[in-house]
Amino acid sequence: MKLFTFITIIFLSTISTCLAEEYIDVINLKNGTVIEGYIIEQVSNKSLTIKKLDGELIKLNFDQVEKITKKDKAKVSYYDRNYWEAGINIGMPAVLNLLVGRWFSPVGIKVSGLTLGEIYGIQGNLMYKLADSEKTCHSLGLIGGYSHLVLEKSNGWEVVKEIKEWQYYGAAYNLNWGGFWLELGLTAGSGDFKSPQFCFQIGYAHRFIE
Repeated sequence: MKLFTFITIIFLSTISTCLAEEYIDVINLKNGTVIEGYIIEQVSNKSLTIKKLDGELIKLNFDQVEKITKKDKAKVSYYDRNYWEAGINIGMPAVLNLLVGRWFSPVGIKVSGLTLGEIYGIQGNLMYKLADSEKTCHSLGLIGGYSHLVLEKSNGWEVVKEIKEWQYYGAAYNLNWGGFWLELGLTAGSGDFKSPQFCFQIGYAHRFIE
């Protein structure tokens, strides 16, 4: 019976924590300022300590507060937030790529690429946010890169290596949906591929949002 009670308490505590993390506190001040974050300490009728979404701690006198409400975390906008992004994907420019990016909201820069023996490439992105929330970020921008691919072909007698190079530039749409990373674009350039050239990346990219 004691074990059952203990498990029940742990279960309910976990559920409560998960539900709490789905909402944030919205503090409206009398001067018109709105602060979003989590109330981590409250001294009745005296003060509030709030951890903002960017991690900053702020302490307020209770008489500064107009009202306190809750907000669905999924509806919080991250459009003006600065953060890093990193991951791994397949596609242009090197088939298998590492990705590193930085948002200086609403503008972001990204670099992707890798060296895998005779296959290598690098791509740079200059992106602009269309929308950004806790789970989803959409952006459009300009891309430019270089790919060096080695393809093997058989002529019936032997396997022949064929080098394909491509210097390209164009435009692309980026989606980060809960870590799922997708880039779709159209490029033109010079090298061993015809213009225009469809480009893509698909994989995982983590957004380091505090």
